[in-house]
Amino acid sequence: MAISRALGLSWPLAALLVATSLLPACPQAPMGDCSLVLRGRLTDCGNGGPISDATVSVHVNDGSREYWDDRTWMTSADGKFDVRLDACDAFITLMFEKPGFKALTASPSDQSPLCMTRE
Repeated sequence: MAISRALGLSWPLAALLVATSLLPACPQAPMGDCSLVLRGRLTDCGNGGPISDATVSVHVNDGSREYWDDRTWMTSADGKFDVRLDACDAFITLMFEKPGFKALTASPSDQSPLCMTRE
């Protein structure tokens, strides 16, 4: 699994159950000219099946302010998500939530499979 940026670079994405350290989203992009695309697939840690209809929220820290993006995204029937942001020189954290599962946070620098644990 990878998180890919509009600049053509990618990072592995992993699951964490607590807040993670963050990696700059667009370190090589000129200010004001950065589009970030985060893609991946969310699965059930127990059986490996896709988790559909999970809510995906994005926390942004651009150095001068921290905020949750006003938008939310949903995973598709096959567990895939596609989050598009305008976030240059920012640290990004994704939060995944679905009833029956423990909330999950992850960042673009994580190295493990992206999966949620049942409650």
